[in-house]
Amino acid sequence: EPGEILRRAGGTLVECSVDPQIEALDRLREGFPQVEALGARLRVFVDDVGSEAALRSVEGQLAGFEIRDLRVAEVGLEDAFVALLRRRETLSD
Repeated sequence: EPGEILRRAGGTLVECSVDPQIEALDRLREGFPQVEALGARLRVFVDDVGSEAALRSVEGQLAGFEIRDLRVAEVGLEDAFVALLRRRETLSD
């Protein structure tokens, strides 16, 4: 059920626009296991924290970059499913 998948994912999705984007993407990948570029936006799934903590965490990881936009976005089913699969793989290692 979709609601159960979203609930079990237990995280926050942060979207941002940052310059320079490629370097910011690399920096975010150092600190978060689920990061993607979608056009001009970077999307970061932050595990097991609420909105404010997720925003602070992403902002801290991007220290020194020009952050043009930083906001919490709605977690979609795909984001939640990827998070659950990623955690399952980590547990099986």
